Amino acid sequence: MHDTDKIRQMLIDRGIWDSKDRRDPLTDREAVELVYNWMRDQVAPNVIIIPGETPNSSIIQIYLKRKVGGVVFPYILDSGNTMENALCFAALTLTDFLRSHPECLREQQENRSRTSA
Repeated sequence: MHDTDKIRQMLIDRGIWDSKDRRDPLTDREAVELVYNWMRDQVAPNVIIIPGETPNSSIIQIYLKRKVGGVVFPYILDSGNTMENALCFAALTLTDFLRSHPECLREQQENRSRTSA
């Protein structure tokens, strides 16, 4: 199995990618938008996902920024040689990241809003 096939299979196994969708999110810009949308659905409304180039490098990093009041907490999720690679790799690490940072999780944020209302 080719590396891209393994990564695509991991995306499917984790519920990020639909096995019936034959596109490759590692190479298809429109397909990777679905991966990005899945990521957005996982994080709290005060968390943004930002891709950015690494200075003096062609590596793309995926950042999460959580804003609380006037304070911004930056995190680096993962990186890749292309935007598509970086977003897919970041999506694969997002679940573990959210376990370590539940304050960034959409459910956690929504539950707090409900209990304080």
